[in-house]
Amino acid sequence: MKKFTDIGQFNQVIRDVKITTDYKGKDENGDAIYVHDTEYPTLRFRGTVKCHGSNAGILLTKEGNYIFQSRERELSLGQDNAGFMTALSGKNYKKLFEGIEFNDHCCIYGEWVGCFPYKTPILLANGEKMAIGTIVKQKLDVEVMSYNQTTGKLEAKKIIGWHNNGETDDWLKINIQRRKRGGKSTGLVVTPNHKIFLKEDNKLIEKFASELKIGDKVLIAGDQSLVEANIESIENYTPKENHKKTKYDITVEDNHNYFANNTLVHNSGVQGKVALAQLSKRFIIFAVRIDDVYQDMENYKHLQDNDNDIYNILQFPYFYIDIDFNRPELSQNELVEKTLAIEEECPVGKFFGISGIGEGTVLEAFDSNGKRYCMKSKGLKHANGSKVKTMRVVDEDKINALLDLADEVTPVWRLDQMLVQACDLMNGGFIERKHMGEYMKLIMADVLKEETDKIVESGYEFKDLTKYISEIAKKYFFDQEINRDK
Repeated sequence: MKKFTDIGQFNQVIRDVKITTDYKGKDENGDAIYVHDTEYPTLRFRGTVKCHGSNAGILLTKEGNYIFQSRERELSLGQDNAGFMTALSGKNYKKLFEGIEFNDHCCIYGEWVGCFPYKTPILLANGEKMAIGTIVKQKLDVEVMSYNQTTGKLEAKKIIGWHNNGETDDWLKINIQRRKRGGKSTGLVVTPNHKIFLKEDNKLIEKFASELKIGDKVLIAGDQSLVEANIESIENYTPKENHKKTKYDITVEDNHNYFANNTLVHNSGVQGKVALAQLSKRFIIFAVRIDDVYQDMENYKHLQDNDNDIYNILQFPYFYIDIDFNRPELSQNELVEKTLAIEEECPVGKFFGISGIGEGTVLEAFDSNGKRYCMKSKGLKHANGSKVKTMRVVDEDKINALLDLADEVTPVWRLDQMLVQACDLMNGGFIERKHMGEYMKLIMADVLKEETDKIVESGYEFKDLTKYISEIAKKYFFDQEINRDK
């Protein structure tokens, strides 16, 4: 399989762009050389809707084999991913690959566009258990047992949301065995896109139920703490009776988790409001990877078969934003604005006549060398108390004021004076990069000594300016180095 690459945050893309630009090759020892001697690029990012569902893909190998996969594993009809392989096996999925040239492999990725059945027992704060369907139908004002990830303790928390999310035929039966000798088996019947807590490398993480595999360690409620338990089996399941197909969920204050049949799960109370959670199953293609290289989806808009519920992410509204990586923070507010607009009303849901919130946006750009940069931005509603990072609004007026002040306190005469001193130019020295550290120290010390009053009068502290002073000073150093070499 070819696992879809994780999508990072804005700050990770900023770092990646700067490292790529500053990379100058390797020295005689094979160590990478990084020098910031040119301006960073301005890249045009295309923003599409981040679809809420299960990651899925189809891989075609040079031998002509078609392999269905989830984010974590290869699929089979017996070990499917929310019915993805079963559904697409009955469609002419092979025609999606027609006309695509590759040497070794080609993979098409998309989102397969959640909750417990009525009788699932929920652990209450008093130690008793009650069916989730009863709690939701009667909107019972009860406290459930929850896990505080900060303190590492179990505690009582109120239910603040009750959700009936409609019917579905797609369920998973997960059988769980306690690790301790004599432990009793337990299990869950759950929709594939409900998140379950796992212990992995001694860390608590969340995964969609569809991403779980045999041997994974889930967490169940002990007397005073969590107890690890192994997944013994996973199978697809479709209830025969319609009343057993209804999905129920709750929202829990603060911790946003609870114990379903004694197993720690994330509350997905947002599900009932997410537009795409209200749709019937469909495959939305968002990426193409040929011989391990991601392609620009602009060239693959044709990958769709709407009659068979296969769609392309560029069928839905998208936007463009130019980000100057010399001042990337000045684009942050626009990114926040775009994310909040999608969160308020999901464009993909609206396309299908469904009103509801969106998860956020995915932004992708390619530089002049074809290198791909990709990042995501999620809204606060979808974060729903989890550790999802959301982009914050920045004070553009403050940033611009700091830029102006940094210019004022770094006149050319000061930059030149410190360069002469650091490189010992008066005594025949040369502008060499080994002097950069001393040069920067001299500038910072001189500004701190001579310009503190001006900085304070402007309402700022010296530490507010160091980033911008450093950028100006480095640019001057490299400009003088280039002029010397001419």
